[in-house]
Amino acid sequence: MEVDVIGVASEDGRQTVYTAEVLTHLDGTPYSGTPSSDRWSEFGGDKYQVTLEKLWEKFEDDHKYVTNVFDDADEYVFEFWSTTLPDGMLLDGLDQLKEDFEKKYDCEFRVVVNEKYAKQIGELQTRAKTETKGYSTPAYRFLQILGHMREDQER
Repeated sequence: MEVDVIGVASEDGRQTVYTAEVLTHLDGTPYSGTPSSDRWSEFGGDKYQVTLEKLWEKFEDDHKYVTNVFDDADEYVFEFWSTTLPDGMLLDGLDQLKEDFEKKYDCEFRVVVNEKYAKQIGELQTRAKTETKGYSTPAYRFLQILGHMREDQER
């Protein structure tokens, strides 16, 4: 079991734990394999069924983990991020997964894909280029470096 991203926000005496799974298949190809049930079959057969099964399992594992480790948190938010997903049945399946997960676990579930993903990364890039502090997060540090290199080249 592994969680891609965990973030903790503490504001006004409330603690919110954010958990994200990130699918970075640049060509939009979802997970492959053979489905173990028919639960997600209405969303494109085997092609998307396996992806939805794997995501459901990942988020169930994530929920179990973060509610155990952060058992005193006030709120849990789960997010699915992906750069490139095809419109249609897979996105419809993600909507159903979101609805089922929120109902089962009484917590927020966000889907950040395609244009929403690009917008969020763009905002992160903009923020990163305004900072010079050396962060230990490699991805953010890389965005900082790229942003500052562009500024230097523009001068």
